[in-house]
Amino acid sequence: MFAWITKVFFRWLVGDCDIIAGDTEEGPQRPLHTVQIKRCRFLEESGCASVCINSCKLPTQDWFKDDFLMDLRVTPNYEDFSCKFEMDRAPLPVDE
Repeated sequence: MFAWITKVFFRWLVGDCDIIAGDTEEGPQRPLHTVQIKRCRFLEESGCASVCINSCKLPTQDWFKDDFLMDLRVTPNYEDFSCKFEMDRAPLPVDE
């Protein structure tokens, strides 16, 4: 459900998204738990990894944890400006 909500309501900020099947250390995830942002507008326009991490990634992960009691792992790709939101996955430490 959260993946669908993210896809619909974040589109205005980040661009087109797809719900995809993700992989975890335990095996494949259910497909409704991962959102792939095709080309993040926020990341593309800022052009800066630090802005992405401090103004989007960390606050979004904190927001999901604090308000929805759900882990969220945000994984930006700085080469193609895509990003992955993985629901129910613990965030990686900032230095990874």
